[in-house]
Amino acid sequence: MPATAVFATILFLQPATAAFSEDPEQASIWLQQACRIQQLNGQSGDAASYTDYCACLDGEVADHTSAAGYRAFALGAQARIEDQAMVGDWEAAAAEGDRISQSLSAEERAGTMMMIQDAFDVCFSLLPSQP
Repeated sequence: MPATAVFATILFLQPATAAFSEDPEQASIWLQQACRIQQLNGQSGDAASYTDYCACLDGEVADHTSAAGYRAFALGAQARIEDQAMVGDWEAAAAEGDRISQSLSAEERAGTMMMIQDAFDVCFSLLPSQP
């Protein structure tokens, strides 16, 4: 088999997760960027005014979910901002986030909404004042 065919076969057999970093620092970047964009889409101000809030939210999610749950949340956040996402393919990010979410324990999945609400509550005071 020619080397190019072997290489193509190896690429084809790579799991879908290879397209998205598993580095928690990258997930943090994705999550905070998506947070700032979501805030700007619903509020006024500039992206920098949401830095502290989004960093807090990111930290709360990271501290209160598993590594897999955190990655799923970050990929899902990227998917929600669609064409503004840092990831190259937001639809693939959504699918990967969903796949990861389905692999989480039933207990973690059940507690996700409460964890997110708690994170919002902890970080709420860091939102900039609205006119």
